[in-house]
Amino acid sequence: MYVTSVESIESVRTGHGNFMWVLLPEQIGVPNFVLRYFQVPPHGASGYGKHPYEHEIFVVTGQGVLKGRTLDGQPVEQAIRPGDAAFIAPNEEHQFRNEGDEPLGMVCVVPKGCE
Repeated sequence: MYVTSVESIESVRTGHGNFMWVLLPEQIGVPNFVLRYFQVPPHGASGYGKHPYEHEIFVVTGQGVLKGRTLDGQPVEQAIRPGDAAFIAPNEEHQFRNEGDEPLGMVCVVPKGCE
């Protein structure tokens, strides 16, 4: 068993000015997935892009928009708020935008070895 908290892990600042904590990294022996926590500052955004792996997201704090393009090319913008969950398929373009005055906090699960 392994238990940790955001307070006990040093955050990493991303290239877009967001913060990431890797809560359950490969180094502890996770067999399948890595658990991360992201914060997008008020009125900030993640990069717009795609990855060859899936994401599962759970919104914990704040409010914003998940912007993207489906695999068949259709534009999508979906409001997100605490309690919402999202699945982003491999190679699906996406971006998280914080449209509120508090950090947009999200739990993010990705397959082990992807980042």
